[in-house]
Amino acid sequence: MSKIKRLLLVLFLFILGFYSGSSSLKSLKVNEPPKVAQSVQTPASEVLGRSYQSPQIYISGSDNGYASGGLISLASTDEPAVIIGGYNLAGDAEVSLYEADENHLLDYLTHDKEGKQTKKSPDVSKLQFITTVNRPINTGSGRETKISLPLGEKGIWYLKVKTGSTLADAFVLRSNIGVLSKEGDNEFIFWGQNFKTKRSISEGTVKILNLQDGRKQLQTASFNAEGIAKTTLVAEADIGLFSQNDEKTIIPLNLKYLNTGYSYEKFLPKEKLTRYFIFVDRPLYKPGDTVYFKTVLRDDDDARYSIPPGEALVKIRNGYNDEDTIFEKTYPVSPEGTINGEYKIPESAKTGYYGLVVDLSGGQKKQNYWSSEYSSNSISFDVEYFKKPEFSIDITTPKNELIASDKTSFKITGTYFSGQPLMDQKVKYTVYSSDFSDYHYLSDRRAFSNENNYRYAYWGGNNKASEGTATLNKSGEAEIELGTRMTFNQGKTQVFSIEAQVDSGAQTPAFAKKNILVYAGEYGIYRKDDSYGTMVNTPLSLPVSLVANKSGAKLTNINLTAKVKLSIWVKHQEPDKKYPTYKEEITDLPDLNAKTDAKGDAVFNFTPQKIGSYAITAQGSDSRGNTISKTFYSYVSAENQPFYNSDAEEELTISTDKQKYAPGETVQLKIFSQIPDRDIFFSLE
Repeated sequence: MSKIKRLLLVLFLFILGFYSGSSSLKSLKVNEPPKVAQSVQTPASEVLGRSYQSPQIYISGSDNGYASGGLISLASTDEPAVIIGGYNLAGDAEVSLYEADENHLLDYLTHDKEGKQTKKSPDVSKLQFITTVNRPINTGSGRETKISLPLGEKGIWYLKVKTGSTLADAFVLRSNIGVLSKEGDNEFIFWGQNFKTKRSISEGTVKILNLQDGRKQLQTASFNAEGIAKTTLVAEADIGLFSQNDEKTIIPLNLKYLNTGYSYEKFLPKEKLTRYFIFVDRPLYKPGDTVYFKTVLRDDDDARYSIPPGEALVKIRNGYNDEDTIFEKTYPVSPEGTINGEYKIPESAKTGYYGLVVDLSGGQKKQNYWSSEYSSNSISFDVEYFKKPEFSIDITTPKNELIASDKTSFKITGTYFSGQPLMDQKVKYTVYSSDFSDYHYLSDRRAFSNENNYRYAYWGGNNKASEGTATLNKSGEAEIELGTRMTFNQGKTQVFSIEAQVDSGAQTPAFAKKNILVYAGEYGIYRKDDSYGTMVNTPLSLPVSLVANKSGAKLTNINLTAKVKLSIWVKHQEPDKKYPTYKEEITDLPDLNAKTDAKGDAVFNFTPQKIGSYAITAQGSDSRGNTISKTFYSYVSAENQPFYNSDAEEELTISTDKQKYAPGETVQLKIFSQIPDRDIFFSLE
């Protein structure tokens, strides 16, 4: 979906689970180090030196959503599909779909004063069952799975997702209408647009609702001929509910992140802004230590700063909530606009996260986290039992990026904190492999070609490429050979995570980790266009381009094939059932063939004969015999339902006749839209 449509589409994603995130030596002999990468499964909880997070399912309606549940928005012109992702999930996901209505949805969003759901689990026996979909998923290294569903162009559905014992649910709302909310002079301003006609709506109403402990209608307004409705701004507004005949749209206003204690309070009365600069003397303490803290405060009146008078309340919590407060004291603000103090951590204190909060308002005012003017009034530190380790280890490699089948090595170096080498110590090492989340579009690949994010973080792979034990020599070093030929990667580039640990049992263990990137082949395959789909019986063109991963890689006259799979939903009426169900049919279509030209470009062409979701897997080989593969997706809509292809920056642009103006001058604006014959909303803020 294009960004302008994301802007207009306020059938929003209500997040219910707040997500919750480096000399030449001869090779030493090690205990049977595998020279060829192999695929071996190991439970994450048994992996040496690795942190483990409980499994969690994320459901969203786009490629960048992170929600463990809530309300997912889809326009009628969007592909009827959801994205399943998460943490530490592998196996079959069971997705059950039910038809629901407005009452079920509003019950689900109802909350108490703490922001917790009061009706968390809908009674599915009162909903119409549609279908169940089973899909294999693996969320390592940020992988996601798209699941197409039999959704009509408008309506409300309830979705349950289960993987093993991990559960998540969400409502899906699909509509022809999107409504934009803006803040005027102490008023809400709403503008509605029909996604199919691209015109402003000329009728319909919006109800402003508060959903605390039930449903309270605060205001209502009708849309005028320009598609605009206005109501008074009220801080208690949770959502706006748009209705036009059988069309429904939810507009997020001041919502709770349900069950988490976080708030989405975009619309609040204007207040004085205080800016806080808070610091403690160090980030890590032991029980019994003293925390010294200081805060600099300034009132900000449109960049005119002054020293605030009065007193500031300081709270220290051993958690995230107010009930976790363990220290509370009021301090006078000095003539310099500062406060400072100290806190003695008890010897019996709990370990873990601690938060320090400074509040100049005496707890009477809440800061709007989502405002561009937000100034944090808190800082965190950790309390742990710790001691200085006797030694450390490090991992180095000759290169950070390689091509599959390259031979390389990595060196483990151990050093005592005194500076002496860590000799004769055994080091356990494991090399894990996981799919790299490569870019699909050529424009993204070029824009972010210098990124090396693969070097950081945990990529979620449990496939072992190599493992063994080495003994550090008299220089405290061990060099281990590493082969990168892979048979398990299915043509995908991999992140190799090298992990090493020294743990004799008598000393504090030491752990080191380094990630390197192993390209699937000498080139990568990227999509040249920015299309998300087309209409049925209309030629579909998929232009691709090869990008070299090494200097001198051959890109011309490369034979490429593409395997095409079509996914459609078919209504099925069983004789003994009152309501129909839907079954997904996946069809393998004939392979497509293409050959790259002198620039390394090629085009796959075919004409889709049916509406549905198409997965097109392009594949080629390099001079080493490596397979390179990339799957692209296109959604084919009905003949009378155009599918927008461009990004928002290209679709809608605005320019002025000059850069600076004197008071009283007139600004000449030029607005350009790549999509002709449509209405736009213009506001000055």
